[in-house]
Amino acid sequence: MGFFCLAFHEAFSLKLTGREKSCRVNYRLVRNLGNAPFAGDQVSRFSLCLFLLAPWFLSAEQLPIKTYSAADGLAGNQINKIFRDSHGFLWFCASEGLSRFDGYKFVEYRIGPGPFQPEVRDIQETRSGVYLVSTRAGLFEFKPRGSSEVQPRERRGADFPQADVGTDGTTPSRFIGYQPNESGASSIWASLEDATGRMWVGTAGGLFQLEEKGGKWIFHLVDIGLPKETEDESIVRTLMPNRHGELWIGAESGLYLRHPDGRTERFTTRDGLPVNQVRAIQEDREGQLWIATRLGLCQMVSEPGRARPIVSRVYTEADGLPSRNITSLWQSSDGTLWVGLIGGLAEMVRAAGPGRQRFRAYAADQGLGNINIWALGEDQNGNLWMGHEGGVMKLARRGFVSYGMADGLGSSSIASIFEDQVGELCVSS
Repeated sequence: MGFFCLAFHEAFSLKLTGREKSCRVNYRLVRNLGNAPFAGDQVSRFSLCLFLLAPWFLSAEQLPIKTYSAADGLAGNQINKIFRDSHGFLWFCASEGLSRFDGYKFVEYRIGPGPFQPEVRDIQETRSGVYLVSTRAGLFEFKPRGSSEVQPRERRGADFPQADVGTDGTTPSRFIGYQPNESGASSIWASLEDATGRMWVGTAGGLFQLEEKGGKWIFHLVDIGLPKETEDESIVRTLMPNRHGELWIGAESGLYLRHPDGRTERFTTRDGLPVNQVRAIQEDREGQLWIATRLGLCQMVSEPGRARPIVSRVYTEADGLPSRNITSLWQSSDGTLWVGLIGGLAEMVRAAGPGRQRFRAYAADQGLGNINIWALGEDQNGNLWMGHEGGVMKLARRGFVSYGMADGLGSSSIASIFEDQVGELCVSS
């Protein structure tokens, strides 16, 4: 049997900023094999699991993670996109179909009538309440039924759409499919409604603008100067509007900026990108633009359209990332920038001074396993969701954090936990 004392040699500080709660603890782990200074009658009893307000501030702990897969009702295990709609529902775009999570269970939405569903890459909700689903087989429109589908689930000031669920846990198809007439453009990657209400669609054959006419969607090809040497160079993967009314376009052939007047600029490796293929684009609350590539995370200059090079810094393993192969980006409600990548997850840790940010990595040692994260999202409670090849993981914003032998404990069998008179947390095993 051994004794382990966790000594807090600074006061446990709790900072509350609005709804954000974060804890910072400086600690050391001391192993005492015999004569630990116990506090006698002053000993305080603690439970085995410590309930922490912000559980991801230590690198050695097992994160509070819950995993879901196709066995729990997901349409498939390979998750490409996570989207939260205006009703608070989470939608999961999978290689085998589309699912929605209401906080309790998953419901599969069947796009086609057959047993095999198209690969779903993206879903967006328009201002009119229509959902546009981007798939390998085209763009599909889903209109929730008015009075029968949209009704209050809980009286919290929001309406929640209710689906007609069959005995197999799926919904009958109410999706209408559309495809561009242009050759090679039927495979849809992304869609977006900008601040002016214009609809944009990224396809394997370039960028299109949608026009609703006679209750149907019409595709109009938009020339942004995509090269035509290979088919892959025409693929538009991701779209993001900025605060100036411009549209950022991530493609296999580079990064494009379309101005409101129709002018388009193209940025490639000649302008500072580590590689032309762009996987994700994120503009944070401060207006900082981030670009995800397979060779690193790019921090852009403040005005990329007016400066060369356009990249101020490329973050890689040297800055704390588990790998430089970036797949997805997400800024959570507390302002944290999260990075999904091949091999795990990373959280930006802002340092004093510009350009001095570093990253805290989370991988197998923290309970994620050896996974590749392809999608990130957040629910109404601030929990972070991660999509990978085996389903989705939910990282609880508030939850229990577990420690084991990998963190310095002599055994996983714990006899007692107590605090001594000098403030050391002691574990007897």
